[in-house]
Amino acid sequence: MYFLHFDPDLATLMWAPQHAEQIETIRNLAMSLPPGFRLYIKEHPCNVNRRPAEFYRQLSRIPPVRLIDASHSVGSLIDDAQAVVTITGTVGWECLLRGKPVITLGRSYYGAYEGCIAVRNWNELAAVIGDVVTGRVPPMDEDSLISFVASVYRCTRPGDYWAMTAPSYRDPNNTAVVADSFVQALDEHHPPLPTPEEVA
Repeated sequence: MYFLHFDPDLATLMWAPQHAEQIETIRNLAMSLPPGFRLYIKEHPCNVNRRPAEFYRQLSRIPPVRLIDASHSVGSLIDDAQAVVTITGTVGWECLLRGKPVITLGRSYYGAYEGCIAVRNWNELAAVIGDVVTGRVPPMDEDSLISFVASVYRCTRPGDYWAMTAPSYRDPNNTAVVADSFVQALDEHHPPLPTPEEVA
């Protein structure tokens, strides 16, 4: 299973520029599947009706690819998939929370967790997918997953600064909360700048 990234997006343009052309990524992924497997593709909800029709025509010409309706439940797709591959998407985080290992092709904030299998070389991908679908990847430990989620949570800050489509994104109160969060983070990780009086 592969969930398309929003395009254009920081995740592919900055964190994994080698995968900015997702059709080529999907073509390589399709060639790495075990014989008889299908590669299901779901569009990113924010990209519905934004890509040219030719994009989907090119995807449909890749033999094992099957396109899935964008309204389909992400959770049920993750649960039914034998393996999930993402570049750096938040769907990888959702996989881990559901106890399913995820194969990532780029760097992600959840990449340090044991259930995340990072692949940086196409030559490794077929073997990694084979390990996942045949159960040769050790099951995730629930206690370690809870500890990892708690660690990530401790690093979070209040405010909605990611979901640009959310109603709260442009709310002035949200803007103030996000600004305060950034200031607090800077204060914690960097010494305060000297005041003009201290410089004098």
